[in-house]
Amino acid sequence: MARKSRTDTELVVASEDLYYEYAMMCGVAALLANPNLPESVTNNALLESFAVHARSLLQFLYIDKPFRDDDVVAVDFVPNWPNGRIARTSLLETVDFRVGKEVAHLTYSRANVKPECKSWHHKMISDEIRDTFRVFLSRVPDRLLGPSWDDYKAHHRPVA
Repeated sequence: MARKSRTDTELVVASEDLYYEYAMMCGVAALLANPNLPESVTNNALLESFAVHARSLLQFLYIDKPFRDDDVVAVDFVPNWPNGRIARTSLLETVDFRVGKEVAHLTYSRANVKPECKSWHHKMISDEIRDTFRVFLSRVPDRLLGPSWDDYKAHHRPVA
């Protein structure tokens, strides 16, 4: 069965939630970059928030055939999105698995993660997601982006 096409109105509304995910990932990555952030519950909460938002964006950008009809994915906005997008790097390939095993679910696999593999390279992950996201945003018609994107459009879109 073919995936349901979304109306411009549905996409504009969904773009507001997309903005939230993107802004949260970027904002939390910036907070985690603070070298004075102590190991604490706050640090762990920021890291978990970053991981969940990063995974949401990666699923949005890289899942072409969603599992559920109500999943919002990039191909809803740009039907030929898979053609020309940046390939997912090996670092980004690990995010979904790690979020599932180390953050979102209580698993026995957590005990097997070596200490040197526990760190999250949040700066590299967020930079790579941002690079792909910028390509996506350059291909989305402005009419499909809600008001939360106005500042982004004003600073990143060429003037006609």
